[in-house]
Amino acid sequence: GTVEPADAFFQRVMDETVTHISWPSRLKIGAKSKKDPHIRISGKEEGVLAAKSKVMAVLDTRSNRVTMKLDVSYTDHSHIIGRGGLSIKSVMEETGCHIHFPDSNRNNPNEKSNQVSIAGEIEGVERARARVRELTPLIFSFELPVLSSMPDPTAPHILKVQETYGVQVLFRTRPKLHSTLVLVKGCE
Repeated sequence: GTVEPADAFFQRVMDETVTHISWPSRLKIGAKSKKDPHIRISGKEEGVLAAKSKVMAVLDTRSNRVTMKLDVSYTDHSHIIGRGGLSIKSVMEETGCHIHFPDSNRNNPNEKSNQVSIAGEIEGVERARARVRELTPLIFSFELPVLSSMPDPTAPHILKVQETYGVQVLFRTRPKLHSTLVLVKGCE
């Protein structure tokens, strides 16, 4: 849903509880913040208590926020993120979570990290974890017996398998072993 602007929210709480509330002018409800905002509520005791519980219900979101760390091979990160970040953006929108991939993978060839963080409310994090796992490529491979020639990756039957099952079929020759390795790459 849409987030009510801070001034409208506090005005509504003041009207409902007959209190006066002062809050930081830059406060944005629902925005991530490291520090808790300083909010002052004045009025009769029962009004102040009612206003406090209404304010805490909306602003105290950290109590139900969690961060999950996942181990996902760094070689799969770009596949999961998708072209222009589209795949991961849709997962974040669907689940209301923030998903972070390590930046070191982009520029440091020696220091690769597999750690992916998902932050949000518990149910959303669980859904986001499942979606990240669905987007993670699954690869199985098998050896072909010795062949006189390399299989043609553009052969109609290979293309049909790729199209039907939404997978990539790759061939790797292994001259020392006198064999060809077939890799089938897709998602669960």
